[in-house]
Amino acid sequence: MDLRTYGGQPFEEEYVSSITEARAARLAEPDRGEFLSLTRALETPSSRAGDDDRMLARLGGLASRADAYDPAPPTAGPGDEPLERNHMPAQSNDGVREQYSPGYGEDLVGSYQERSVGREAAFLRSFLRSGMKLLDCGCGPGSITVGLGQLVSPGEVHGVDVEPSQIAIASARQQEAGVANLRFEVGSVYALSFPDDTFDVVFMHAILQHLREPLAALREARRVLRPGGVVGVRDDDLGSLVLSPTNPDMDRLIEILGRIMQRSGGNPYVGRTHRRLLREAGFSRVRGSASSECDGTPEATTTRGDLGASLLAHMSDDIVAQNWATVAQVERMIAASKAWGRDPDAYDVITWCEAVGWKES
Repeated sequence: MDLRTYGGQPFEEEYVSSITEARAARLAEPDRGEFLSLTRALETPSSRAGDDDRMLARLGGLASRADAYDPAPPTAGPGDEPLERNHMPAQSNDGVREQYSPGYGEDLVGSYQERSVGREAAFLRSFLRSGMKLLDCGCGPGSITVGLGQLVSPGEVHGVDVEPSQIAIASARQQEAGVANLRFEVGSVYALSFPDDTFDVVFMHAILQHLREPLAALREARRVLRPGGVVGVRDDDLGSLVLSPTNPDMDRLIEILGRIMQRSGGNPYVGRTHRRLLREAGFSRVRGSASSECDGTPEATTTRGDLGASLLAHMSDDIVAQNWATVAQVERMIAASKAWGRDPDAYDVITWCEAVGWKES
């Protein structure tokens, strides 16, 4: 069996080797040793009928465990602190400041404008009432915020985002929608401009995963909540991503996107830690839930594949500078992402982790 062939297509040996090593690193002993032994054994066809099939089945089980059950964050780059599994890295000493790694490209922001309160805030809707005062932290272009304003009207809704261009888009969207009870401002979730005990609800969508100090942000959210107020958080978890069909280029692309988020101060696996973070921030009666997002039509997968290519192109200089890939390899992954999106069998799904918690009266 030639392990350099995936789905009938040959790939460079270094690609296969990097994926094998990455999977092995995610396994604890004795699974790690067995995984590597089986990989080596399968490089030479067995003389005993059925042995290859049995070994391949076992190897597949171990690979699935490495890929989906307990994925480890990528290895730190030169000068970074070691990155522990399921742990948000502390402030590093390499001078890299926290930043929003995806950037604000037109395609990406356009996808954010498709978000809605009915889908992205569904887990929180049953706790919302007319007249409530609500804060949307990391509101982005305001598509969810506008819907929240309509739900709690005539209550006030404030949207805060660190990026001025997003606040400008949100303000324009508000005027277009004619929702009068919204206020948008540039600000940091680490230092909100509001007095203590201001809001009945704080909403934080897809923001904790990009923060170096999510616990500090949650404590600040608790500060501005009134006693009895509720916080709702939602982040996807990279470890839950299911992608088909796959190949070494797509595997490598996903790994590198996770590395970039880590290096920028974020944690692509933060969703699974929501309950712990809320409890440590001082919230009580913490409840977790989940929903999923998938792409299962030609239009959706094409859009997703092109978006992945755009993200990689945006991050390419940093990827090459960190020696995570060469320019040629980045170009190959960009092409692979576009090709995947146009594959008639393409499909992907990811889990969004959600949680709510209360500030006790």
